[in-house]
Amino acid sequence: MLDFKESFLIDTRVSKSIVFDVDGTLLNSEPMIRSVAFEVMRTYLTSDAGRIFEEHISPITAQCFGNSEDIFCAKVISYLREHALASSRAASMSNEEFLHKFTGDRTALYLEYCAAGKIKPMPGAVQLVRNAFERFGPLAINTGSPEMLSYPMLVSAFRDHFDVDVVFPKGLRTFVTDLANGFGKPNPDGYIRAARLLGHAPWDLMAVVDRGNDCISALRAQYQNVLVVPEDGDIGPLMAPAGKHSLLAFLETHPVVARDEIRRRYKVVSSLEAVGFYPVRVAA
Repeated sequence: MLDFKESFLIDTRVSKSIVFDVDGTLLNSEPMIRSVAFEVMRTYLTSDAGRIFEEHISPITAQCFGNSEDIFCAKVISYLREHALASSRAASMSNEEFLHKFTGDRTALYLEYCAAGKIKPMPGAVQLVRNAFERFGPLAINTGSPEMLSYPMLVSAFRDHFDVDVVFPKGLRTFVTDLANGFGKPNPDGYIRAARLLGHAPWDLMAVVDRGNDCISALRAQYQNVLVVPEDGDIGPLMAPAGKHSLLAFLETHPVVARDEIRRRYKVVSSLEAVGFYPVRVAA
């Protein structure tokens, strides 16, 4: 069972800084990401496939979303081909060609929604980030979305609250899909890089995330404190017996004697609004 907390206080004597996930953690962007993806995906279908596409939306969501951009696109085109949904144009593309074209189309449409102010911060995100910045200084982000998508989204969502370039400076942003040899979550690459950029050991940092694959990624990077704030308070994927978001399945890959230690390294809390800080500061 998961130890689900209604509130949580970050101890600045233990964590020297925070690495934030973006989609679903800082920004309420997941619904828009899915909506835009499917809107664009329809342009890659055969004319007949359009009629039956609705029945494929749930399995595509389950199998493809929650990965870095390159893995997501590879899974999408594979699914469309396997189920005879892909148009001849899409079917003839290599994975790399599809990644470039599909990502470009999605980004263009998504940026239209960003410019229209349709991407909002998650409840409690603004105050938590402000408090973290006050205590730690510039903060790091680690996201599976590409920079050309995530950066404008952050700027749009937080423009009335703080300067993204000051709080999350360019040198502290990790976009996993843009790394030359990067791998998608739950591989640890992005969180390891974020720690290097901050100049701290991973075990001195806290990761704040919304999904199990992010949590697993940070745990594998040797973060000793991971705060999981499930989107919409849904802890089902974390408690599932299997799946990329299942913390229970992740624990099963470790010896029994190690599981309690791993459990102590992550906490699950109801919302960012329930997260605060102990009233202590790190000594200069």
